[in-house]
Amino acid sequence: MLTLAAPVTAQELDSTATSLSFYVGGHQDDWQLFRGNAAHADLTAPGRRVVFIYATAGDAGRTDGWWEARERGALESVRAVLGPGPITLDVAEMHDHPIVRYTFKNSVSYMLRLPDGRWRAGDGYASTGNESLNQLRDTDKPVSAVDGSTTYVSWDDFW
Repeated sequence: MLTLAAPVTAQELDSTATSLSFYVGGHQDDWQLFRGNAAHADLTAPGRRVVFIYATAGDAGRTDGWWEARERGALESVRAVLGPGPITLDVAEMHDHPIVRYTFKNSVSYMLRLPDGRWRAGDGYASTGNESLNQLRDTDKPVSAVDGSTTYVSWDDFW
């Protein structure tokens, strides 16, 4: 169950946390495939706060609900480790860019929702204007989130 909430401050997240782990990936299933054991250990470690950052929507150029399902799957993967409970949804502002944030127990997940760059080629998909992080980095071609929430105009703006 997702519940809407007001933005959460760092102090409100977990005042008892003594350590912090980050998992940054391009897609919603990267940590499960490549760092699942480590993420599980971090999520279940006492006093540990875990941050997941997903750079792309994992859309593969699709507009049929694919990326939304992948996002829900990433959240349910965290819930599978931590057990039942409500997931809180809000929007964080980072350097003038709104970013969807889900908070659940000792974890927080940031969804940048940028379009997939297309495997190997990095030239994006027609459905998202052939935008990609590769093109943003290499040519400063702006890239917009698939939900239209924000646009990064340069690599420095994104970075």
